Amino acid sequence: MANNKDSKTKTTVLLVVMVILGILLLRQYLPAIQLPTDGAIQDEMLRLDSRQKDLDNARVVRYELGNELQRLRAKASGFWVRKRPGNAVEQEVLDEFNNIVRLAGINVQSREAKLIKTQNAMYVQEVEIHADIRGVTMKEFMRFLKEVESNPRRFHWSSCKIDPDNVNKPTGIRANCRLTAYLLSEDATRLLSSEAVAVETLKESGKTPAKTAGGDRRQSSSGARKAASSSDGKPDRATIHGNRRVIK
Repeated sequence: MANNKDSKTKTTVLLVVMVILGILLLRQYLPAIQLPTDGAIQDEMLRLDSRQKDLDNARVVRYELGNELQRLRAKASGFWVRKRPGNAVEQEVLDEFNNIVRLAGINVQSREAKLIKTQNAMYVQEVEIHADIRGVTMKEFMRFLKEVESNPRRFHWSSCKIDPDNVNKPTGIRANCRLTAYLLSEDATRLLSSEAVAVETLKESGKTPAKTAGGDRRQSSSGARKAASSSDGKPDRATIHGNRRVIK
């Protein structure tokens, strides 16, 4: 009888130990089971409400981003987009100018492309072409002007001085020309793609779009703000200057 009692006691102790170990293992490896109490339901409702507000704010940011992107693209439409980003920017502009000269069929004594350092060089690159044209008639030179005007990649006139090739017996003209091209940098091209701007906007916005919904309108991204600054500066004035086609 004593042995049976001892055996039952050991079995009971063993079962208790196993139950305790089982509870500990469950608490360790399984997520805590939360009963649907009033407090738990209220917390879940608050969490869902916060997620809904975040979604609404993201929609506001997306809408404003689309408007800003269209505005920036409209401002950037007059700039060159690099065809060969790996090559020197001066060479690309010079190649385009040489193509114009070839189509016009004129003689250019010398030509040089120079990259101008500007404040917004990170987004807009300015390249000036200096060309010395000699031995052409006025008709041939007008053909050159027409080719510059009709070229899809815009050149803007900085200056153009025209003189007779011979003061006593002129047979043609010589012209000293300066033209400028404005190109979008690779960073600007990337920022004007909707994917890149969206990524940078979401990185910066966080939960701040809630202010946007309340009327605090902010720029979509720092890159977009700088690109807008670039578009509002020198290139726009150059475009106006080019449209006037001032020839000194």
